Amino acid sequence: MYFKRRSNDVLRGPGPMLEPMDIFKMREDGTYLWRGAAQNLDLAKSKVEQLAITAPGPYMIYSQITGEKTVFPLDAT
Repeated sequence: MYFKRRSNDVLRGPGPMLEPMDIFKMREDGTYLWRGAAQNLDLAKSKVEQLAITAPGPYMIYSQITGEKTVFPLDAT
């Protein structure tokens, strides 16, 4: 399937769908390390809970759609 864009530019269909929620782990120095991505906030929260089992500490979920950041201070208990 081909989609015509402009004059002679041709696209070969849509590219891969990127997951819109990025998951980051906060490092001790305050920087963030990317740990994965998810399709929605509920799946991202679930991934954070799984990651925190072996690597407790604060995590951030960043929405590429809204720009909203959600921080989870998950510590070992």
